[in-house]
Amino acid sequence: MMKIQLNGAPITLPHVCTLHEALDLAKIDLPPRSAIAVNDQLVPRASFATYQLQDGDALLIIRPTFGG
Repeated sequence: MMKIQLNGAPITLPHVCTLHEALDLAKIDLPPRSAIAVNDQLVPRASFATYQLQDGDALLIIRPTFGG
């Protein structure tokens, strides 16, 4: 098992996984133009399938805001 933080909430994953797998397991569909930071470092979308998460990582989903 692996424990991470997702937007400040604790999540337990059944095994060590990639960022893409973690999003699937958490049932998160990342909208276009959104980003994810792991431990305060942005991860390019092209790397989601290969970016290996570690126990204790903190993920932050950054969604764009529009308006004026």
